[in-house]
Amino acid sequence: MKVIIYTKDLMDRSKIEAALKELTCPYQFYDALPSDLSNKNAHIVDLSLENAFDILCRFPRQCIAYGPHTQTELFKKAHALGCKNVLPRSAFFGNMKKVITLFLVKKD
Repeated sequence: MKVIIYTKDLMDRSKIEAALKELTCPYQFYDALPSDLSNKNAHIVDLSLENAFDILCRFPRQCIAYGPHTQTELFKKAHALGCKNVLPRSAFFGNMKKVITLFLVKKD
């Protein structure tokens, strides 16, 4: 399964990329939702992106979403769309490999 990552933050990109390389998981970065994605991918979504909720609308159960802990309205909106894996940035990055591994195991 490929992991599709949506973030414009360069630090986030480098941290996520390092974790996915260590997990030997194929991945690809996007800034926006491409039209040709399969439902078999997993998605990591930065809730600070303008189009984050377009992605969550299309793949709610296939996403891990993260954002600033102060943006509780974003978390509520993501949950309302059906995304069960919504985390504050600190929780996501503090346990990233474990979070991704558990998510991918549940997806298989």
